[in-house]
Amino acid sequence: MKLMNPEAVQDDPAVQNSWRHGEVIANGVQLHYVEAGNPDGELVLLLHGFPECWYSWRLQIGPLADTGRRVIALDLPGFGQSDKPAGVRPIVWIPSRPTSRAASIGSITDGLPPR
Repeated sequence: MKLMNPEAVQDDPAVQNSWRHGEVIANGVQLHYVEAGNPDGELVLLLHGFPECWYSWRLQIGPLADTGRRVIALDLPGFGQSDKPAGVRPIVWIPSRPTSRAASIGSITDGLPPR
């Protein structure tokens, strides 16, 4: 995991709320995520828009987790603490075709720690 400076850590809503930072390898790219809620609950996967990161979901993570769900907010490739795929612009990593997009998201969920 990439290290944050100490001042940033104390201002991190994930740290303040006891949410968990983690990483997953998807399509050969290391992705950062924040996880909250019941590890055995229904998965809610939050994907941010351009040019944002998991932090965009900070106000929704807690209320969703409070419903008993497992909430994961990703930093998509090239954003936040996630790696940038070699030779690919970050915005095109999640393909525009629905079947390709589903396969990319499936590679993310397949790599998550078991619940």
